[in-house]
Amino acid sequence: IGVVVMGPCGNVMCEVRKPLESGLGKVVADYKALLTGLEDAMALNLQYLLVHTDSVLMYNQVSLSLYMG
Repeated sequence: IGVVVMGPCGNVMCEVRKPLESGLGKVVADYKALLTGLEDAMALNLQYLLVHTDSVLMYNQVSLSLYMG
């Protein structure tokens, strides 16, 4: 997986690259990357996030759960 946490000016605050365990698919990789990024953002005490993803499935699931509260 790959995660980059950037500051408001575009500076890289944290970058993570980890190999996936064999046999895990793209959906699992997408969620592992999201969770890793969220954990890193929490460790950096960031208050606001903008998440980019190419996974329509994950986007829809996260957006719906945020909307449903």
